[in-house]
Amino acid sequence: MALLATLTKATSTLASNTATTSVVFVSTFSITAMGQTYVVQATIATTANTVLLGSSDNATLVNIQKAIMNTGTSGTTYGSLTVAHPDMTAAIDACTQQTVTFTSRMGGVFLNGLKNTVSISTGVTNSAWSGGAGSLTSAIATMVAGNQLNSDTIANLAAITTNQ
Repeated sequence: MALLATLTKATSTLASNTATTSVVFVSTFSITAMGQTYVVQATIATTANTVLLGSSDNATLVNIQKAIMNTGTSGTTYGSLTVAHPDMTAAIDACTQQTVTFTSRMGGVFLNGLKNTVSISTGVTNSAWSGGAGSLTSAIATMVAGNQLNSDTIANLAAITTNQ
């Protein structure tokens, strides 16, 4: 799957989604991003996907970003068993400090138009995913041409691309 993500990223444009929050973060708030839920906590230990409540809302957003990206200090700003989100990255707008842009790790049109893949407990405006371009089909063709897939994998991927 990593090879597929790398190829679609190289041959496609990545979709993105922008969420703007006006929320005052408190302990137990949850953030669900493409199926993975992060819970804001006053203290952090090993529990995966727990995020430290920061000294400000922006500091909490930065901790959420670090958990999604698996950067920063594991076990301090987020639970030590947290791993990078497999399907997206996150970036915080330095000017507003209230806007997070989520970007798909896999290129293509698959996410365009989807809404509600990112939600915060309350106080969030969430746009639809947009900007993705290219196709999984072209990425698969590149892998097939390079003899990087066996026949079973090719058959399975062909079934997926038929439903694009």
